[in-house]
Amino acid sequence: MSKKKMRKPKKRAPLKSSNKNYSDWFTKDPVSGKEINVSDLMRRYDELTDFDSLYILYGVYNNPDNPLFDRRKADQVMDKLAELGEPQVCAKKGCDLFYEGKKEEAFPYLVKGVKTGESAVLNNLGLCYCDRKEIGEAIKCFEVLAHRRDPDGYAAFNTYALYNQDGKYQNYEKAQKYFEIAYKKGFSNAQNVAWERFLYEPINHYNEKLGFSALTHDIVNNKKDALFELEYSYITTSMSDRKFLLFLLKFPDQSERIIHYLADCYMFGLGTKPDMAMALKYYRQLKDNGLVKVMLSKVDLIDPFGSLIEAAKSNKACCYYAGMMAMHGTYGEPNPYLAKSLFEKGMSTRYMQNQYALAHLYLNERELQDFPQALKLLKEYKANRHSQFALMRLRDLYTIYVNGIGTEKDFVTAEIYARSIIGNHN
Repeated sequence: MSKKKMRKPKKRAPLKSSNKNYSDWFTKDPVSGKEINVSDLMRRYDELTDFDSLYILYGVYNNPDNPLFDRRKADQVMDKLAELGEPQVCAKKGCDLFYEGKKEEAFPYLVKGVKTGESAVLNNLGLCYCDRKEIGEAIKCFEVLAHRRDPDGYAAFNTYALYNQDGKYQNYEKAQKYFEIAYKKGFSNAQNVAWERFLYEPINHYNEKLGFSALTHDIVNNKKDALFELEYSYITTSMSDRKFLLFLLKFPDQSERIIHYLADCYMFGLGTKPDMAMALKYYRQLKDNGLVKVMLSKVDLIDPFGSLIEAAKSNKACCYYAGMMAMHGTYGEPNPYLAKSLFEKGMSTRYMQNQYALAHLYLNERELQDFPQALKLLKEYKANRHSQFALMRLRDLYTIYVNGIGTEKDFVTAEIYARSIIGNHN
């Protein structure tokens, strides 16, 4: 048998000394990159109070790929972070409890979590403060949110509502400010009442521009009272005849009153060029209007003004239409004296429009100005119920009392006349 040579074992390098305890588990700090002794953190868990160390433990316990993965312990670490007031954890826990309907339990966590500035935290905390009747604190939350993160205007609307109520924090100026912010951001609750808040019952002051914007919203969305809103706005604001016409044309559905207004605009050239063909198209849809019926039987499409002047010699209804054309200069220059004679001739209890148009002349035509007589004629109404609510009449009465023309200023009476237009909708 051959003998194999025995090889001597190679000398191995001695083990380098190390301070590490290889029974411990290490991980790297995700921020600094330093090695962290996780086992040491685990041993000292009860005395740990710094958020960074607890977050490292949470990351270890919450990682399914880590041998130390333990969901229950991860939750315990989160609970400890919440108890210690870590803002992010408190924010999440507070919101979770709030959405579960546990507002009282959520409250202390939301208070600690508000430092994050998260929209949900600010909003939920604000609502909690409302429930607790701590209005001042609620306002702080919603005001911050309204200026930072409030894309739909919800927080601004809540701030408006809190400032708009009775009590220590009532502030109509700020209420209007935040209502306008909510409206401009498209918050639906603000849009639905915007016309009222800007023009009809303003919070702090009138805002005609936003009021007209809100009116457009209500018209195109077919709001039930949109026509009343338009009529009231025409009476009480600086709305021109042109703007009035453009609003009328926006209505998706044309009621009889809208049709009548459109017919008058095209007949007399109010806010547009006179268009007799268009006017007659609308007038012919008003089958139950006696004044219109008479005019339609007399007017000539080729020479509307001449034919109505001729008819006015024996017909009071035609006096109104011919007089309005003369007053507005529909076919030529305005002729206030001709208009005056036609309105005077046409005055009757049946056609009160002639009387109101004459009063309009006395109020607005410098050469014929007679304020006391204008007021006297405008205040009278007889027979024809709808003549009481003639738009031109109510606008003139409002103008007289608001500005104190020929009488003392009386805002209450002016408003009563303006709002009486609602009578046409009852």
